[in-house]
Amino acid sequence: MARPLSEEKQDAILEAATTLIAANGVGASTAAIAKMAKVAEGTLFTYFTNKDVLLNQLYLRLSEHLAESLAYVPANDPREVVTHILGQLIAWGVQNPARYQAKNQLKVSERITPATRAQGAQLFRESHQRLLHILEGRIEPDLASFYVVTVLPGLADVAIEAIAAQPQQQARLTQASIDLWWKGVKP
Repeated sequence: MARPLSEEKQDAILEAATTLIAANGVGASTAAIAKMAKVAEGTLFTYFTNKDVLLNQLYLRLSEHLAESLAYVPANDPREVVTHILGQLIAWGVQNPARYQAKNQLKVSERITPATRAQGAQLFRESHQRLLHILEGRIEPDLASFYVVTVLPGLADVAIEAIAAQPQQQARLTQASIDLWWKGVKP
């Protein structure tokens, strides 16, 4: 009878993959990941059949972690909703630099399957819908998804990079990003 898989080992593998992918991209070797996780490379493949499975599981794990930080969305005030969502995106990236870098590496990787991307997107469905609702009547309808999927995360990315260079300016740069969002959206 096979031994049950250890959640600690799986977590160690995913954390090591996060660190190495953040530093080296998706080209990080499974041998290096296993070594950092303090498991044999064969053990890594007991938990993840191949590297693509590992990368896809890591993409989902990082998406879940980010989605948890967005879980509470204030009532109905549009400014509060945007302030919360954009503020949390920025805070997550600043507080989790390796996860943020790894997520960005995985986001552009062809090794992440469409099914995994769809599953990850579902985690953000509520926030996405709230933002689309806020944009109704404020911008051209065919641009709403662009604002939610591209502009808002792009503002977060710019803020995170600026804050990395000037950590003492986090509150100011976060607010500047929120203000910039609203300048692009008619009240």
